[in-house]
Amino acid sequence: MSFQTRLIDRLRNPRTRDFALYLGSTFCAKIIPFLVLPFVTGVLGPQGYGQWVLFAAFITFLSPFGGSTMLAYSYQRFYKADESELTSIVRHSVFLVTVSALVVFLISLCFLPFGTVFSLPSTIFLFLAPLILLENMRDVVQTLYRLEKKPLPFAMIEIGYNMLYALCYTGLIMGLGFGWRGFIYATLFIALLFFIICVIHLVRRYDLRFFKPDKQLLLQILNPALPLIPHLVGSSLILMIDRILIERMLSIREVGIYAIAIMVGNILKLLVVTIMKMWGPWLSEQLSDSDESRKGYIAKCTWQAAFALAITAVGVAVAGSFYVRYLFDESFHAAIGIIPWAVLAFFIQGLYQLISHNIIFTGKTHVLMKITFITGLCNIVFSIAFIHWFGLVGAIQATALSLFIQFCLVFIHIQRNMPLPFFGSSKA
Repeated sequence: MSFQTRLIDRLRNPRTRDFALYLGSTFCAKIIPFLVLPFVTGVLGPQGYGQWVLFAAFITFLSPFGGSTMLAYSYQRFYKADESELTSIVRHSVFLVTVSALVVFLISLCFLPFGTVFSLPSTIFLFLAPLILLENMRDVVQTLYRLEKKPLPFAMIEIGYNMLYALCYTGLIMGLGFGWRGFIYATLFIALLFFIICVIHLVRRYDLRFFKPDKQLLLQILNPALPLIPHLVGSSLILMIDRILIERMLSIREVGIYAIAIMVGNILKLLVVTIMKMWGPWLSEQLSDSDESRKGYIAKCTWQAAFALAITAVGVAVAGSFYVRYLFDESFHAAIGIIPWAVLAFFIQGLYQLISHNIIFTGKTHVLMKITFITGLCNIVFSIAFIHWFGLVGAIQATALSLFIQFCLVFIHIQRNMPLPFFGSSKA
């Protein structure tokens, strides 16, 4: 078979088409914010942008408490359940996401007695519960589209949301002078719009009007979902503790500079997110097959994905430095020295995500919880020490080292309990 024939066959492959849709939607969704941010940060300065970054970190940190883990059971049952069972699972998952928002609201009330929390006004934390509810409901619909292997509607939501969001916060900050709060108001308005669209879809597709709580099913959904909460909270804390410590040990201005380097590293994360949008459903389908030969195929595909990440990481590190140097105000140029470390950290995180779904599929999410707890403790210790010794760049060095430990622990667990032939043939 000639190279041209193999290339045509590869391009006709449904997985190649789906990957192109996911990658294209992710790229289009992020390109406008990426181009607009140099102008927006020029208005806000490092301090104003640092305040938004810190608040956004709280959103990410509390999102698991708002129900973002409730679809874990769907990954286990999606390709095995009949239509009736699947509908019931989705109804109960949506119910738990909605109820979980109350948990976030109660947590946000704890901030009110303090006038200022980490350079942020305490009243701003009241936005957390509605923002997380709106975001998680959209994520439910997009996750279901991925499991259903429908990348086109997923892409439409992804592109539409992010482009409208970028246009909205640009107008609020640069046109109307709302400052860093413009990010919050834009998120709330656009998320509400897509929340309405997603709820309409869920009502039509899964007929939410006839929901009747089933205690046994609720417990089945919570069984893998609850252990994932500390896991995701810990993962968020790993990527959040550096910002908090920078604000405490240095200043909120350094948080803004640091965030620009992290944003460049996020370019690599876009590829990771794109791969995972296909990888999760695909891996669940492969692991559902008892054929032992599938293990070799999974290992091969994991190596291919890791190689693609490595090549992309080099390009991102080089291009990102030029991007900050020539497009951002000089007050942000200190971020250039942090960019290579940020890219390395996201590369390691990408490797971790490629293999951690094996554990999620088995339902042993308590393992991830323990590993993440260990990693989180390491990150706190490393961050305090490295920031003290090396300054701003020490924060991302500590994060990269912590993520590497997390990856190693997960890899060792997988090879001990569900070995895959990453280094050649192995006995199952």
